[in-house]
Amino acid sequence: VFGNDLTIWADTVVKAPANCSARNNLGRAYYERGQLEQAHAQFVAAVQLPGCEAQVYGNLGKVLIEMGRLDDAHRYFEDILRDRPEFWRAYEGLGIIYLRRQQWPAAVAAFRRCVNNGYTNADLYTNLGMALFELGEPSMAASYMRAALRLDPEHSVAAENLDYITGLLGGTQLQTR
Repeated sequence: VFGNDLTIWADTVVKAPANCSARNNLGRAYYERGQLEQAHAQFVAAVQLPGCEAQVYGNLGKVLIEMGRLDDAHRYFEDILRDRPEFWRAYEGLGIIYLRRQQWPAAVAAFRRCVNNGYTNADLYTNLGMALFELGEPSMAASYMRAALRLDPEHSVAAENLDYITGLLGGTQLQTR
């Protein structure tokens, strides 16, 4: 049972099937292993339980995105926002969907809603920077890459993007990390 997180949470769900946190954690363990169908099933079960944490709703949308079900994920996040208009996880999910669809202005708007709601995360800043870069805003993009690196100095995507942007601008217009 204690071999790894997957076996621990699978055992916990067997013993406490109505525990939202256990189902969420089991879903995350499946997700991290690329077992998206199993993760999806756990997140769906979790959101149907009373007193579920907000994180579970974001996780369900995230797995829909990774499963390639962008339309389903988009509808799901929009439905959440009708009831909870300041739910930053839904805006983050929409931003990721817009990135994948190359809808740069919509991605920027969604990610900025997260930032305006007080959410900070290296992935969020990196995604916002990537969308801004695609809109022709390299200096602003670089500033978000630097913000991502301040939160997570080992964030390889932010570091690579910042190096690329700095190289494009000749390294003189941007202060690197």
